[in-house]
Amino acid sequence: MSDTAARSAVPPWPKFVGPTLDVLDDGESWRTCDLKVEVIARSGLTEAQRADTLNSGRGPEPTIGWALSFLTRAQAVRKIKNGEL
Repeated sequence: MSDTAARSAVPPWPKFVGPTLDVLDDGESWRTCDLKVEVIARSGLTEAQRADTLNSGRGPEPTIGWALSFLTRAQAVRKIKNGEL
């Protein structure tokens, strides 16, 4: 992998755990799609990283999903279903 490609690659999911917790620290309930947009905004990704598509054909959203899944399994966050509080 070239140095330029390494800089433009989406970071691994552990790099998104902190930004995800920062967003969720406001105590509000977030829709997953809105949470991912805000995490991307706060994570300091370059334009190249935001545009990078993973094997799934999508940008960094799936990687943020892995971080959110980890936090859920660790019981650091709780997912709620529609209509549930």
